[in-house]
Amino acid sequence: MVKYYLPNERENQQKKKKIVVGITLTAVFVFAFILVDLFVWKGLNIAEMTSWVGDPVMAETVAETKTVESTPVFPDAIYPAWMFLATQQVLPVFQEENAKLPVVRRQNYNYSKPVPEGPPVGPEFFKDAVFIGNSCSEGIKHYSIIEGTTVLASKGISVDNIFSDTLIKGEDGQNHTIIDILAEKEYGKVYIMLGMNELGWAYDSIFIEHYGKLLDKIKELEPTADIYVQSILPVSAERSAKDAIYNNERINLYNRLIQIMCQEKEVFYVAVRESVMDENGCLHADASTDGIHLNKPYYLKWYDYIKSHTIARDE
Repeated sequence: MVKYYLPNERENQQKKKKIVVGITLTAVFVFAFILVDLFVWKGLNIAEMTSWVGDPVMAETVAETKTVESTPVFPDAIYPAWMFLATQQVLPVFQEENAKLPVVRRQNYNYSKPVPEGPPVGPEFFKDAVFIGNSCSEGIKHYSIIEGTTVLASKGISVDNIFSDTLIKGEDGQNHTIIDILAEKEYGKVYIMLGMNELGWAYDSIFIEHYGKLLDKIKELEPTADIYVQSILPVSAERSAKDAIYNNERINLYNRLIQIMCQEKEVFYVAVRESVMDENGCLHADASTDGIHLNKPYYLKWYDYIKSHTIARDE
């Protein structure tokens, strides 16, 4: 059966169709602007919102959300609805200029990884710290890099003679071993950088075994301290190319062993080599006069690095 419309009825039907189409187009228009505002004007995109997956540090950051407010961009007729949506969004903030690095905490820490970058600490963080090392750490005291901290470092110190060689002058004016002086005071943090003097050892397995025993002893003497084991610093490209012992290939091998040891001993591995190396993994040519020992500007780069690679104590 064919349905016939009176002239007025046909006109009403056409008006209804136009209204439906108009409402549909308006809804699509509003939805499109919402997406543009969220993912373009807000600086968000799908890659950024999912880049944290599998990263325990970033996962903690994503969990911290805040209310994002937006200036309405729609006509006054739909302003109330848009304002409600815009001001009630609870979204993680990924804008690079406003992003804050997460505080790295001890709880569920992955000891197989180097300490990640976090908010930099101030010099007061190192007031209860002690720095143990060889001549590569002597510059901390020589250049007064860290005010108020303790430095137990001397030329020739290694993971074995640290127990026997009396190279550090104590408060009594007599020379003592580093281990003996360490036992006299309780520290909150212990930083260690050793390994350069051991590069010439015939067996790297002996080196890492002795290093492990040293860590056990430090844990015994300083049971409440956070222990940070620093990587061996690289040498310059020129020094590495001509030296059969002090070269970066051997240093990289030792650093891999040190990182594995840190995982086994559950102490914090700090990849300080990153603070002074060039794009080829070598010490910058202007960082040292002998290709090994840092000058003051590069000690300051090292200091900036350790300030931003720390672990917060769980409260």
